[in-house]
Formats: sequence, C-alpha cells, structure tokens
Amino acid sequence: MSVNNLKSFVIYIILISSYTLIISCSQERDDIQNDIIDPTISIISPIDESSHTTLLNVDIEANDDQFIDKVELYLNNILIGFDSDFPYKFSVDVTSYPSGKYSLKGVAWDSSNNSDETEILITIITPSFNPPTNLIASQGDFNNKISLSWASVPDAKKYQVYKISNLTGEYEVIGETSKNTFEDTNITNSLTQYFYKVRVYNSETEFSEFSEEIYGYTHSQPYNILYSFGEGGREDYQFGFVALISINNNDELFLSDGDNRNIKKYSVNGNYLGLFKSNIDSRAPNFVYNKTLLSNEYNLIIEENNIEVFNNNTSMNLVGQFAVDSENNFYVPVNYNPTEGFNHHKIYKYDLNGNYMTSFGSKGEGQEEINEPWGLSVFNNLVVVTDQINAKATFFDTNGNFVKAWDFSHITNSLYGNFVKDNYIYIAAGDFVIKTDFSGAVIEKIGVNQLDFVTSVVVDSNNNIIVAEPSNRKIKVLAKQ
Repeated sequence: MSVNNLKSFVIYIILISSYTLIISCSQERDDIQNDIIDPTISIISPIDESSHTTLLNVDIEANDDQFIDKVELYLNNILIGFDSDFPYKFSVDVTSYPSGKYSLKGVAWDSSNNSDETEILITIITPSFNPPTNLIASQGDFNNKISLSWASVPDAKKYQVYKISNLTGEYEVIGETSKNTFEDTNITNSLTQYFYKVRVYNSETEFSEFSEEIYGYTHSQPYNILYSFGEGGREDYQFGFVALISINNNDELFLSDGDNRNIKKYSVNGNYLGLFKSNIDSRAPNFVYNKTLLSNEYNLIIEENNIEVFNNNTSMNLVGQFAVDSENNFYVPVNYNPTEGFNHHKIYKYDLNGNYMTSFGSKGEGQEEINEPWGLSVFNNLVVVTDQINAKATFFDTNGNFVKAWDFSHITNSLYGNFVKDNYIYIAAGDFVIKTDFSGAVIEKIGVNQLDFVTSVVVDSNNNIIVAEPSNRKIKVLAKQ
C-alpha cells in the first residue's frame, strides 16, 4: 500500500470511529431523556419498629435501569444525609434526639430526576437518668474479688455492671443489682487491671448513660506478719515514739525515737543491737560512704567515721526523711523557718559537706505544691516527695523543677514515708503500705487490716516490708506467704 493510500485509510478509520461515538452518545442521551422508569429503594436495616439509643446505622439498597444519582435519608421528613456512592450507608448519632417514635425515610433519585421512596417507623430512646458518679473499684484490697461502689442515682431501681471481656475486648454485662455496690468474684489473674463501668437500667426505656471507666485488681499472695517487736518504755531498747526508720546495706535498722531522744539499732528480725546515738532528736540517719547524715532539732549534722565534721543550726524545722542522690547530694524536708513560720514547706538540697545548694517546693494544695512533706527518696534523678496533708506524691528533678504529681486521696487521707526499691515505690499510708510503680499505678495495698498508723517504711534485701507503728510502739516485718 502506498503512503498516500495508508494516510487515506487512517483518516477513514478515524471518521468512522468518531461517527460511531457520536451516534452512541446521542443514543445514550436519548435514553436518559426518555427515561420514565422510577428507581427502586428499600431499607435493609434497621428493621421496622426497631429501637435505637446511640447510633442509628442505616443500610439502603437502591437500583435503576440507568444509574442512581443519589440516595437521601430523612428523619421525620427532615433531611439528615445523602449518599451518591454505592453502598448507601448512613450512621446517625441519635443521642440528642428526644425519646419517641420517628419516621425513617429513604429517597432514591436517578439521573432523570425520577425517584422512589420507602419509609419505616423506629423508636429513639435516650437516657432519662444522669450516669452514676464516684465509681470506685477496689485495688489490691482482696485476693479473690474486686469490690465496686458508686453514688446512688435518685429513682434508680436497678443498675447494670459492665466489664471488658478477656475474649472480645468489648464491654459486656456481668450483673445487675438494686444496690449501689457490686462484687466481681470472677477474677482469674491477680495484679491484673480489670475495667468496669455502670449504668442505671430500670427498663429498656428508662436508663442512663454509662459512668466513667475505672479499673480494679486483686493483690497477689497475701502478706503475713513475719516479726513484730518493740515495747513502750524509757529503757534504751524500749520505744517512746518511733516514727522514722532507715536501713543500711547490711539490713540493720535505725529507729529514730523522738520521745526518748535517741536512735536505736535493731536487726530486721527484732534483735536489739544497741544505741546508735543518744541525747539527740534526729531524723532517721542516712549513710553515704563513711559519712552519716543526722539532725538534732534545728541542727543539720554530718559525721565522718563517727566524728562530727559539720553541725549547722539551720533555724528550720527539719522533718521526715533524708535522701541522697547519685551525686551524693542530700535532701531534707522542712516545714518551718523564722520568716514564714509554719508556711515554709520546702525541700532543701545540700552537698555532702553541708553546703547549701538550692531549695524548692511551696506550701499549698496545687499540683506542684506540697503540704507537710514527710517522705523523701531520690531515684533516677527524680526526687519523690510524699506529704501528709495532700495525700499526694510529688516528683521534682534534682534541680527542683516540677515533673509530675500523683493524687492518692481516693484511697487514703495521708501519706508519710516512702522507700524506693527495684523500680517500685513503697509509701506508708496510715493503715497500709501502697506499692506503686513509676507510672502511678497502685499495684498493691500491703497490710490492710494488719497495720495501724504506719508512718515509715523500708524494704530489706529479701523484699520484706518493714514499717513503724509509733502509736503502738511497734516495728512490724511483713513477708509474702
């Protein structure tokens, strides 16, 4: 074929194709213009006369001999949505709608403006009660159950308790009660967080929204009192008021006795080892290499090889525990100075020679404030302060900058001494000891129904918990069964 003939043939093919396309488009346009067939529509879900409380999920089927342009959804003849793409699905939050009967209508439109509609009746039921508040779950109080309680809701006749299922990961009803308490005995693992929420449920039409979510857990092996020693009296080995204890690397205990003005030395199993210091009103001593940190009323004292090398009248009331950081600087809690009186609540930092470095904290109830500081530890460059009035653990860095705070007022009224061991914090909390990690989760409440007004806690090399009960003139040693 010559070049000219080939060009002519190509032109011919292009003309024929263009003509065919024009005819096809014209035919399609004529079909659309002549389309008088209505689309069809049906509501697949929900079903007629169904009830809905939160989300209304709608699934619509629509068909047409040409194509569907859009599907509209109406609730009581008010347009609430449309969808132009298959599948035609809608999700509507109905929690703001008043309870009652509603018409749910779907309308399908094709490209020729033909339409069809379908309609069903649904019932929207919205909460008629306020949700329960103050939901509390026991945390380490029991070894075989988790106890729940919440504030009663006026006119509530029944409550439903929900728990996250281990199998599905979803909340499921585990019980109903007419009381504002519930006990979950289906606990398979100790020291495991189980999550709960509660709602009023008088009937299908009378209920509330859910309470806030909360978790509880059981303790692991219970603790037994391994040793209990001490008696009241004025003899060197007897107790006046021992509110602070410390422990050295040899598991020797040092008991600060404010009434008898001495520091006694005991083994962890209760053997009296003699007086460590006499005629002194000191905090429990802290040991750094060959130096010992002590106090005597307002005076801060440092001894080296049992020889006093520093004694300074700070004019401040030195309270609670001493603590030492990784650079051998030490920290002292204070609740009085001559200028501010008993409004001077701070942590003072000194080097190992007794030189003042800085102070931080202030009295108050705010997140960054402390109120009657007592417990003090340093771990991983965090200064852990527990105070009596706020029932709060407050964390600062070693420069005194606020880091975070944990509120324990939901489980105790006061906090006292604290002790850090193996990434756990043990906090004396009056009638028990709180064991927590550095995320703030309460892992165990140790000594519930076994202890009374515990003000100081240490942990020995065998992980036995040793506490001071000053009012009972006792030291108690607890060990896991």
